[in-house]
Amino acid sequence: MLCFLSITGTICAQETNKETPASAKPFELPPYSIHQTFRIDLGKENQLWLQLGQMQDLSHWSNIDSILRVFLNDMKAFRDSLSDPSTTKRIDYVVDLSGRKKIRIRQSRPPGAAFLLDQGEPAILKLEQDSIHILLMFPSPDGPRYNRLSFHINQYSGLEGFINGSLNNKLHLLQQNVGSQYIGNDWTWRMGVNYLNADPSVSLEHIQFTQPPA
Repeated sequence: MLCFLSITGTICAQETNKETPASAKPFELPPYSIHQTFRIDLGKENQLWLQLGQMQDLSHWSNIDSILRVFLNDMKAFRDSLSDPSTTKRIDYVVDLSGRKKIRIRQSRPPGAAFLLDQGEPAILKLEQDSIHILLMFPSPDGPRYNRLSFHINQYSGLEGFINGSLNNKLHLLQQNVGSQYIGNDWTWRMGVNYLNADPSVSLEHIQFTQPPA
């Protein structure tokens, strides 16, 4: 996986205007390409979503810390443009079958301004989370298979703080509690969602081909 991530250099598209479908296509999941979606609650309303083309693809993500290090190293070239904490950021990072990387960066400001008064001093209040989507393509007899790792976090600058071994531990625990196709009996079904008994912060959101969350 790490070799796959580091094969070639990065191609970047920073866009502010609404994209045409043709320009958006390289960065989006094809319809119905995702079979399972796992969610991990990271606390303080931060979340990780792991979307798999097949359940056995889970093995590709056993070392999320290393994958994030490669991603953050590639993003150093854009550090200055991402430094404003008041903008809402969406970053799409795609590695295709030949190992080429494509990056799309979109930033926006809400109309008007919201503030938090802290002891009488106003501070800009950010109302939307940042999102980081790492999409990997894998070869298969039926054509490309897609996996996507997504972070929905309060600030993009906090992403590095999740490289602490915790996510790797959760993925190892998850791998121990799923089969090649189906989850086992170590899950609890509540209100349409399966929660992992050993760690309820981990849940299975979908187990059929569905459109992915935005």
